[in-house]
Amino acid sequence: MAYSKQDIQVGVEMFCQLAEYLNNIISETNDEIQINNHELWNTWLHSMTNDDWRMLCYIISELEFEKCVTGSDARHFDKIKRLIDKYESASNKVMDLDKHMFKGHKTIAWHGIMTVREVYNRARDIYLPNKPGFGKDKGKPDLFLVQ
Repeated sequence: MAYSKQDIQVGVEMFCQLAEYLNNIISETNDEIQINNHELWNTWLHSMTNDDWRMLCYIISELEFEKCVTGSDARHFDKIKRLIDKYESASNKVMDLDKHMFKGHKTIAWHGIMTVREVYNRARDIYLPNKPGFGKDKGKPDLFLVQ
């Protein structure tokens, strides 16, 4: 799928906002993010459409050359893309389904957003593991500029 410059900019903003939201949870609570965090699910995961997930897949694939996406990260987002391609006729929010034939999609979505946070942090040289600790931001904002 070809994206316009404006679509990519909106997607990059979503990518960064999601990662920053997750980092703020860790910084503010000084605790790791739990998979059953209702505010996170209500704010982000329940509202993310297939198009949102596809854009995150695109951004991850574009960042691969920057060495901030690991093979595991890329494979995880490939799995998300395949699930959306397979089940999008059933729902506009495939990754929010967790019934019968969709068992496990929410867990995959959870790992997907954690991967977004990790890739963002690697790209920006932020050390903030998903557990108590302190981070530092040396910054690499040029990775998130759409040319």
